[in-house]
Amino acid sequence: MLRQFRLLLPLTAMLIAVGCSQAVAPTSNNLGIPPGAVKGEYGFNINGKVYDSGIPTSFEGSAQLSPYSGQSAGAVDLFVSLYYYFNNVNNGEVNLNFSLSTPKAQSMTISNSNVGHGAYTNASFYSMGINYGSLIVGTVNITKFDTINNLVSGTFEFTASESSPSSVSTNTATITSGYFNDMPISTGSYGQGSVTATINDTAFMTNNNGFEQTYAGLEGGSLDLWANGHGLSQNNEITIQGIPVGLGTYVMNDSNITPNIYCWNWANEKENVGSRNPASTGQLTITMCDTVHRRISGIFQFTGIDSLGNMVTISNGVINNVQWIPN
Repeated sequence: MLRQFRLLLPLTAMLIAVGCSQAVAPTSNNLGIPPGAVKGEYGFNINGKVYDSGIPTSFEGSAQLSPYSGQSAGAVDLFVSLYYYFNNVNNGEVNLNFSLSTPKAQSMTISNSNVGHGAYTNASFYSMGINYGSLIVGTVNITKFDTINNLVSGTFEFTASESSPSSVSTNTATITSGYFNDMPISTGSYGQGSVTATINDTAFMTNNNGFEQTYAGLEGGSLDLWANGHGLSQNNEITIQGIPVGLGTYVMNDSNITPNIYCWNWANEKENVGSRNPASTGQLTITMCDTVHRRISGIFQFTGIDSLGNMVTISNGVINNVQWIPN
């Protein structure tokens, strides 16, 4: 369950920005998006076979933001992943990676590198064990980039050839009539709220050039929160699962009915530790729970022993106005 946060984040809600100095006015042009398309809906034509998500479920697609390194402070990398399913043997994923010097509606030609420009797009396609991504030709139009409500829309088409397991230029896949409509940005969004803490005397923070690398989702009536650390603790990740939706103080221990916390160090897997481990203790206090706007705040602390026998202490943990997405 924990790994799911690292690999694919759900997409089922609009994230409402609050007090974000980087936010810009939304821009929109729905040309190419089917009339009546709902929030998060997407579709495309693969080699003549049409797929449309309809009302999407939480695992079907995602949009994520991260800073576009080497560019201005407001530059972003936008990654859109669109899963499709025809039957048990015909399914895959379409991935679009936008590198944008300015987060706004714009048109781009798909290429394999930015060749010195401030905006470019890569595209890839996975189908039945074959990856397509070389010799790409195509275009992408971002028709909406709303940094107030954290929504993106766009249209695309491209042709790609097989890149693995073999490089076969004659084995091509063509995607036409592609679109994604009001796709919520599930992580790295503007005004998302933050998580800070101290891990063994090292500062942990989710802010990275204005992007909060934080995600919270409602699963089975409780909240799961994911926070990727930056700064001095850039390899660390804190997740808290099973957070009750309500005010109160909760003990985190090896019980299956209480919230549980994990601290991951991706540079050394053996340093990972969680409250389900023996000889660990933790406490979580929810100080604000706004079920209308789906925002939560609180404080937490934790002490445990990792698989190397080292003590891991999380102190001064703060969840600050983090917004969650619904089921």
